[in-house]
Amino acid sequence: MKFDFIFELEVPRESAWRAFDNPANLFKWQQGLVSYDHVSGPPGQVGSVSELLHREGGHEVKLVETVTIRREPEELAGTYDSSHGRTTMVNHFAELSPGRTLWTVEVQVQLSGMAKFMGPMLKGVIENRVKHDCERFKSLLEAGELSA
Repeated sequence: MKFDFIFELEVPRESAWRAFDNPANLFKWQQGLVSYDHVSGPPGQVGSVSELLHREGGHEVKLVETVTIRREPEELAGTYDSSHGRTTMVNHFAELSPGRTLWTVEVQVQLSGMAKFMGPMLKGVIENRVKHDCERFKSLLEAGELSA
């Protein structure tokens, strides 16, 4: 399943990039994030690996994040592997004007195991979760509540 989101951020691109690239901010805008641990490679660089633990509705989901693309301040992408499958996320940051940024989020989810059979039912849940997290990032960023 694939879905895309487009957001206009009322901040300069450099500010959006720095806030998005700061792991400490993840806890503010990613709902249910319990831990973020760097595992290997230079943090935030292509090939680096981190583990994220999310708790939601009594369930824990461990994600292994691998950075696949980093073109600062334009593009950051990674894969997120779990026991349920792989999610690929590509984030583009384009300058609309000196104080405005266009943030495009491209998401592709490949479910495996039992989750694959539940795909049609999970699509809306996954899409809404990603959308709400992105909206929370936008809101906190524009309110000045995320660190560079």
